[in-house]
Amino acid sequence: MLSGCGYQSSRSTDYRWHGMRRGTKPLAIWQYTVSGSGMLDYNGTLTEVTAGQAMLLHIPHNHCYYLPDSSDHWEFIYLNFNGRELLRLWHELEQRIGPVVTLHEQSTVVQTAIKIVTASAAGQLQSPFDVSALAYKVVMDLAETVPKQGQMDNISPAVHRVIDYCTKHFSEIITVDDMARVSGYSRYHFSHLFKESQGISPAAFLRNLRLQQSLRLLQSELITVKEVAERCGFSNVNYFCKVVRQHFGTTPNGYRHGGYQLTAAAGGVS
Repeated sequence: MLSGCGYQSSRSTDYRWHGMRRGTKPLAIWQYTVSGSGMLDYNGTLTEVTAGQAMLLHIPHNHCYYLPDSSDHWEFIYLNFNGRELLRLWHELEQRIGPVVTLHEQSTVVQTAIKIVTASAAGQLQSPFDVSALAYKVVMDLAETVPKQGQMDNISPAVHRVIDYCTKHFSEIITVDDMARVSGYSRYHFSHLFKESQGISPAAFLRNLRLQQSLRLLQSELITVKEVAERCGFSNVNYFCKVVRQHFGTTPNGYRHGGYQLTAAAGGVS
């Protein structure tokens, strides 16, 4: 699912990538500017991408990013993803938050990306399962980080209430009917409103939220997989293991082992 990653500093205006000239194989691109700036032409709209901003793009698509004459350099790190499930989530994110987002350098997304690039350069990314889990973690972290940085302001109060409720009670039994009651609308109207706002169904949002929390517990807590499942609101440990395998291609313990190895190997990166 992670098809490429790296660090680059370009000082030539020859640096130019067209989203419709890179083949037809679907690909997601995350590129974070460390210093300098570049230019993005996204469906005809020009946006300067400066330090602290990341591009969220996909291929094939009508975009072009390049080093303009007005910039003396563009220093960045990048990750390229593929895989059906990850690309589905990526399209939802791109539609919801746009092609350019501001991310603090100490955010989980940026720090995870730095660890991935560092580990790759050191030849420490060997297992395809570990790589898939890390790729998915970046996307999940991005989905969680962006609303915290002010993106919730444009969400309707009803959807905002539901997101806040789920964030506080994800470990409990929550149904779509419960979420609808919190919103104050009927289940049908709420489901339509939520998907229009977030790009995914209420059930998928809750599942992704629980998965995100489970990743953190697997990497930070010395507790059993059953306890992780219970703390994150999964009905039983077998179902939890099934969901993790569907999304990451490995077991919870497999993810825990791979994530721990990478974190230990890349510790101290800044």
